[in-house]
Amino acid sequence: MKGRIELGDVTPHNIKQLKRLNQVIFPVSYNDKFYKDVLEVGELAKLGAVCCRVDHS
Repeated sequence: MKGRIELGDVTPHNIKQLKRLNQVIFPVSYNDKFYKDVLEVGELAKLGAVCCRVDHS
């Protein structure tokens, strides 16, 4: 299996995606201050994706 992991900055352009992911994945809710703080910490907050595929060769 080959895979790829990508990490990118959390920005005002993708913060809604982070909120939605957290709502679906975690059994707790985070308030608006949490997401405001995420935007302010810059390099310390990352949004990631893991992509992989099975290589049959």
